[in-house]
Amino acid sequence: MRIGIISDTHIPDRASSLPADIYEDLDGVDEIIQAGDLTSQAVRDRLEELASVSGVAGNCDRRAVREAFPQELTITREGIKISVHHGYGLGRDMLSRLSYKFDDSKVIIFGHTHRFYSEWHNDQLFLNPGSPTSPRRQNFGSYALLNICGEEEIDVEIKKI
Repeated sequence: MRIGIISDTHIPDRASSLPADIYEDLDGVDEIIQAGDLTSQAVRDRLEELASVSGVAGNCDRRAVREAFPQELTITREGIKISVHHGYGLGRDMLSRLSYKFDDSKVIIFGHTHRFYSEWHNDQLFLNPGSPTSPRRQNFGSYALLNICGEEEIDVEIKKI
């Protein structure tokens, strides 16, 4: 299973649209998970043309997005429990708080920092796709592809823009 992961697009506030490469890369994925701050429902609508979109609302999302997405989400794909939370309000100890909140999840997806992060901690994969339109403290925009091939094979591809 191949899942596109995106967060912190902030359209139209910080960018007018997603870079074209994203649509090419995400075409053919099984699902797209967004980790908040799409800002506009139009971004979700455009991504839905490629694959089904699930995810969470972020602190900057407009009302329509906040009404369409929950604050947190847990799903199971290919036997892998995946939890999603934007990360806003969790403070400096975000990874510990996410691990505690989703202690039985194998993959924890979050956003908010606008920086790509992919690390295993205590048998949990923490994944932040970064921001494709408004990166912070990195010289590139980013999003990710999560490849799941059964319970033992999970791979993350960073996609730099």
